[in-house]
Amino acid sequence: IPADYCTPAYHCVAKYGYAWVALEEPIAPIPHIPEFDDPALIQRAVEFAFSGEVKSQNAPFVVQRCIAHRDHGPLAWRMLRERWDEANATFPTNTIVRMVDPVKTLNRPEDEFDVQGFFAEHPIPQGATTLEQILERQRVNVALRQRESVRLSTALLGG
Repeated sequence: IPADYCTPAYHCVAKYGYAWVALEEPIAPIPHIPEFDDPALIQRAVEFAFSGEVKSQNAPFVVQRCIAHRDHGPLAWRMLRERWDEANATFPTNTIVRMVDPVKTLNRPEDEFDVQGFFAEHPIPQGATTLEQILERQRVNVALRQRESVRLSTALLGG
């Protein structure tokens, strides 16, 4: 493992007993990426996916899991957005829409504005129907959060 990836690798080894960054093995460990608490680890994971050291058929799923991170998903999304042309040139076309699937979980109004606007200008022709479903789910999730967050917080805090 390259020295500059030892910290995330150590984190995984310490917590799960393996180093996910190897990725020469099956991609089963990838679901654990969202458990990183440090945004720097999410950033490094996305950078690693684009490094050429991860097989091109696995790299989109590393990015996907980073976008799915509960706290740092917007960071991973911004990184992907900035490297969109590179992702489309490097990763298999059938993985592009699957890679962006977790944007439906970016449920703040500013995320909705960003994601919806981006895909209005950057369609995914090979996954147009799937992308529309993802974007619709994002709109529903944003509306749900806006409508129910106060009531849910009150109920959970016993107020």
